[in-house]
Amino acid sequence: MSGVPAQKETIQESELSQKLRRLSYDDANKCVQCGYCLPVCPTYESMGKESQSPRGRINLVKMAAEGKVDILQDLAEPIDLCLGCRACEVACPVNVPYGSIYEAAKEVIAEQQKVERNDSKNKTKFRDITMNHLFPKHKRLRAVGNMVWVYQKAG
Repeated sequence: MSGVPAQKETIQESELSQKLRRLSYDDANKCVQCGYCLPVCPTYESMGKESQSPRGRINLVKMAAEGKVDILQDLAEPIDLCLGCRACEVACPVNVPYGSIYEAAKEVIAEQQKVERNDSKNKTKFRDITMNHLFPKHKRLRAVGNMVWVYQKAG
């Protein structure tokens, strides 16, 4: 039973990776990793981490589009910390459209978070029903047990 939600999660995540690939992969591949964006990025200047720089975020978007990194675990925080000032676009010698990459990533992250909230909400609802309306009621529990027994015997 635990394999089904993981499979569902993987399917949804691969769909979102494909969407990210469709929306921003070609733009992300325009980045030549020159580093001209680093000194103009406020989050990179304050944090000093590559993942908090425009080229680091672009790499994370490419890897998420390829399905190599998790959208929520690896991509969400660096994208959320970006101010969206797009100063990096002005400094870029090859005119990488960072704004469109950033917006596509924000959209996909929001969709993934919505999926996660819905899954969590369904799990909470199921737990509430079983704990409050099934287990405390002896007759209901016996009826469910009998239905499971019939299901098992029927194959």
